[in-house]
Amino acid sequence: MTNAYCASKHGAQIDNYALARKNNITLRLDELNSGVSTLLQTASATASSTVFATPPKYRFSIYSMDSLWSIGLTQSMALTSNYTSGWTSASANFGVMEMYSNNNDCANSACSSRTSTPGGDVATNYDDSLNKLSQVSYIPNPGNGTNQSGDTPQEVLFIVTDGVEDELSGGSRLEQAINDLGNAPSGNSSGTNWCTTIKNRGIKIAILYTDYLAVPANSWYVGHIQPIQSDIGPALQACASPGLFYDAGLDASNLGQDLSALFAAITHSGHLTE
Repeated sequence: MTNAYCASKHGAQIDNYALARKNNITLRLDELNSGVSTLLQTASATASSTVFATPPKYRFSIYSMDSLWSIGLTQSMALTSNYTSGWTSASANFGVMEMYSNNNDCANSACSSRTSTPGGDVATNYDDSLNKLSQVSYIPNPGNGTNQSGDTPQEVLFIVTDGVEDELSGGSRLEQAINDLGNAPSGNSSGTNWCTTIKNRGIKIAILYTDYLAVPANSWYVGHIQPIQSDIGPALQACASPGLFYDAGLDASNLGQDLSALFAAITHSGHLTE
C-alpha cells in the first residue's frame, strides 16, 4: 500500500484532510453534508404529509462561513422551495476551504499561489457572518408562519458549529470561544451581540453544537481551546431560542437525526409557511 502521507502538493506533505480523503475516511464535514440532506428530506416529507388539512410549505437557503475558495459568508444554495433537488446540486461544492500551505490561504480558485499576507487563515468569522444574517437583505422580516391571507413566513436560522471563532478584531486575531454568539460581546470588533440582534427581529435561532474534539497532544488546542472549552456550550445555548439548542456530543454520525429533531421542535410550536 502506498503511504498516502508521502504524497505532496506545492513541494510539501499533504495535510490531514487530504490524507483522510485519500484513505476514504468519513469526516464530520461528510456527516454534516449528509445531515443537511436528511433535514431537507424530513421537511419535504412533513410538507407532503396527509395529516395536515392545509399542508405546510417550507423554503431553505444554505450558507457557509468559509467556502472552498473564500473566507466569509458564502451562499451555497439560494432560497428555494425545491430544496431537496437544490441541495443535491449544491452539496457537491460544500467543503472545507483549501489552503495553499499551512496558515496560508489560496490566492485563486486553482490554488496556484498563496495570498500576499502570511498567516491569513482566519476562517471562522462570526462577526462578519452574523452581521450579514441580521440584515433584511439576507433574512426578511418574519411573519407568524400561518396560512392566513397577508401573513408571511416565520424565519428560522439554523446554525451548525463547534463554537470556536477565528477572526481578526481591532488588528488582533481572535481564536477563542464565541463571544459574538453568546452573552459576552466584548471580544468582537463591533461590541454587538448578534444573537440578540437577530432574535429581536422575531427570527428564531436553532443551534446544533458539534463539540470541538479534544486533542490534548496538540499544543494549539491546549493553548487556545482547552481553557475555554467548558464555556462554548453555554454560550451557544444562550444564543439559541428557547428549546432550540442541541448538543451533538462527540458523535457526528447522527447529525441528520439531530437537525431533524430541531426541525420538529420548531414545527411543533408553529409551522413555517410560504
